[in-house]
Amino acid sequence: AYDYQRAVETDDAIVVGVNKFQVDNEKTIPILRIDEQIERDQIERLRSIREKRDALAANAALDAWAARYRARLVAEGSIDNRRRTLMNAVNPRYVLRNHLAEIAIRRAVDSRDYSEIARLGDILRRPFDEQPEHAAYAARPPDWAADLAVSCSS
Repeated sequence: AYDYQRAVETDDAIVVGVNKFQVDNEKTIPILRIDEQIERDQIERLRSIREKRDALAANAALDAWAARYRARLVAEGSIDNRRRTLMNAVNPRYVLRNHLAEIAIRRAVDSRDYSEIARLGDILRRPFDEQPEHAAYAARPPDWAADLAVSCSS
């Protein structure tokens, strides 16, 4: 990450919009702001649905689904370790999560420190590999990130 950052800073590595092909009068993209009343109405709708939901029925439905799934696995002769290996081969351990993007973007914007972006790039180039030194990047998001929203265009 350090070597890459140095290469960017010395123009040995070209990053469009960072060290080459920058726009002097870049247009500001307006941020979508949700009307507070619309937000309150939506929150109230969700709260109402939760209050009316029958938790026992929902749990019974989930239990029934789990029983059907277990029966299917037995019928197929599925072996847990083999299934786990197959799932790990197609489900990446490392994905770009909102809080990771937020940290990298903040460092780049606030301090012109692009090392976290480079580190994420290195990790995400091998999303299926075990990378014990980067276990924190596969961990659950911290509490502060619960309400974080990063748009697809970030």
